[in-house]
Amino acid sequence: MFKSIHMRILCGYNVNIDSVYIVNGLEISKCIKEYNLSEKIKTGLKNPPNAINKLEDFFVGLIDCINTGKGAEWLILDKGVFEFLKKNFHGEFRVGGNAGIMSNVLAELSTQVITNVPKLSEELAKLFSEKVLVPTEQENKITLKNPRYAIKSDEELMHFVFDFKRGTIININQEKFIATRENRFIATYDESNTKLEINPLFDLISEKLIKNIDGALISGFHILLKNYPDGTTYKEQVKTNFEQVKKWKQLNKNLIIHLELGHFNSDMVMEYIINKFSSVVDSIGMNEDELSKYLGIIGEKDLKNNVNSNSARPIIEAFLKLKDILLLPNQNLRRICVHTREFIISILKNCRENSEILALNFGAKVAATLAKTGKIGNEEHIEESIKDLKLSDIGIQQLKEIQPYLNRTLSENYSIIMTPTILCETPVTSVGMGDSLTSGIFLKELELNVFK
Repeated sequence: MFKSIHMRILCGYNVNIDSVYIVNGLEISKCIKEYNLSEKIKTGLKNPPNAINKLEDFFVGLIDCINTGKGAEWLILDKGVFEFLKKNFHGEFRVGGNAGIMSNVLAELSTQVITNVPKLSEELAKLFSEKVLVPTEQENKITLKNPRYAIKSDEELMHFVFDFKRGTIININQEKFIATRENRFIATYDESNTKLEINPLFDLISEKLIKNIDGALISGFHILLKNYPDGTTYKEQVKTNFEQVKKWKQLNKNLIIHLELGHFNSDMVMEYIINKFSSVVDSIGMNEDELSKYLGIIGEKDLKNNVNSNSARPIIEAFLKLKDILLLPNQNLRRICVHTREFIISILKNCRENSEILALNFGAKVAATLAKTGKIGNEEHIEESIKDLKLSDIGIQQLKEIQPYLNRTLSENYSIIMTPTILCETPVTSVGMGDSLTSGIFLKELELNVFK
């Protein structure tokens, strides 16, 4: 078992409160009937809008996720829908946003983590781990404190997370929609995070400390809008974030930066972010749906349709394509990782393969612990929590089938690494699984010096 070395990691950019509601199929079905939305929802399901402009759009997104087993995050563009969800679906409050979730996970794993929090409310502060640090200003000095003791804002940034279990049933006019697997649908109403705002104190403290920082996890770019009410676009909004990351790299050549993607609603934004940031980050992570979307963007239609959570071969074929686009010898990017329910697989350039295997395994343990117990805890808690859980049968079978591709050089300095996930058949939650897995992998990659 590993013993964590104290690493220093920056986390940005999206942090909010998640209101996590466990989907009750009967309650949702009743609500749809009460508001006479059945026909509008059925029409919407034929061509899902990928954003919430009306109440029926919310139900279309939720039911589409349940019907396909996929997760998604849609932006709420109408305040009336936000107020409706707030009034009618009372969930459990947790730290949300990729950066927020990853901060809590890393803090519990004995990491010194400094987090960008654009708006720190009293409620949000209480949800952070006591070990997370945020910059605050007192007597004209910037210090690092736990969020509970930092300067706070009155503004609440809230995302509604609808967590559904396998077998959840929603009825619409005698038609049944049944969840084939556990997942979640997120409805987001959050102006600060859609702009990826940087807390000015985070900007100052990160630059001041950057030479002593081991790694940075950046995320949240998937909730950028194409166009903003003030006339700007995603390109203007993300310029500050890019310049910050670029400056970190200039000041600390040894800093390892991982970009975690998400459910982009705009192909244009996704392509821009990947192309832009692949020049400065060391690693990019995504799930199989996000990979499929990107393959469609770059014109690989056949591969796009073949990618799924049960088959590793299409992902490897995708890696071979991406290798010649994003992982060229003269490019900074050295790793792409895809995580599915059944397995985790990464392609590496000039990295330590054996250490990557250990890192992927640790990430799988972290995610399984969250699924089983709802929390992470230290590494002793992780080992105890997973001792009765089993590796994914599909993951094991896929590993056997594609063994000839693994742990060998594809061409000079390239390799592909894969490990099965650890499954919990009755998960306490599915929220934050990908972020927890990513946090565990990244921490162990830093400790084991994967990016030699």
